[in-house]
Amino acid sequence: MIRTFSTPGIIYGGIFTWNIDAYSGEDAISKEKLNGEISRLEYSDITETYVGLLEKAAMKQIYDWWACVVVYEGVAGDGSFDNNNIELSAISDEIKARFMEIKKELTNVEEVTSELSQIRKDLRKAVVSMDSSNRIEFAKVDNAVVGIDLWNRIGKVMLSGENASEADKKVLAEELEIWFMRYKEIYRTYTKESMIGRVAKVVFWYADRLRGM
Repeated sequence: MIRTFSTPGIIYGGIFTWNIDAYSGEDAISKEKLNGEISRLEYSDITETYVGLLEKAAMKQIYDWWACVVVYEGVAGDGSFDNNNIELSAISDEIKARFMEIKKELTNVEEVTSELSQIRKDLRKAVVSMDSSNRIEFAKVDNAVVGIDLWNRIGKVMLSGENASEADKKVLAEELEIWFMRYKEIYRTYTKESMIGRVAKVVFWYADRLRGM
């Protein structure tokens, strides 16, 4: 069965649409219990941790795809962003505030990296417990968690470039390219080319910029 990261959300929607008692009253089900049951029934995860771990990983996104694209368009696109003060040159107060918050959160990126590393280990344990037909999930999920960590670290460099050496930036560029090659391979097993060209354009712009090109 082909699943996407939206599968748990679809199940949530079905449960709460057809069963009002599921989220209110004495018979209400907790998020933790529901995540556990979805993990077991949909993914055959006997640890009942899989969906909860996906949620934890998603909450660790700081420099998310929105931020990636806004910076790309602001610097490489219309040139409206100051290369040295990206978060202060945003075109609206709302976007400025968002980037200031992102920059603040990125000061703890090393701690977040450590937490994501533990999530990857826990996901591996959950996937090992699954029926063999579901273990294909791991490549997709693992690369997603790697991507969250990688983009967070890239975001810190983009917004606080003075804290990274040229050598460290080049290593990040190489990690980004390797991650994207895996991303493309996984992407093509689930869908057609579609938007992959636009994603590539953004990814390779970041790789070039990290290398100082």
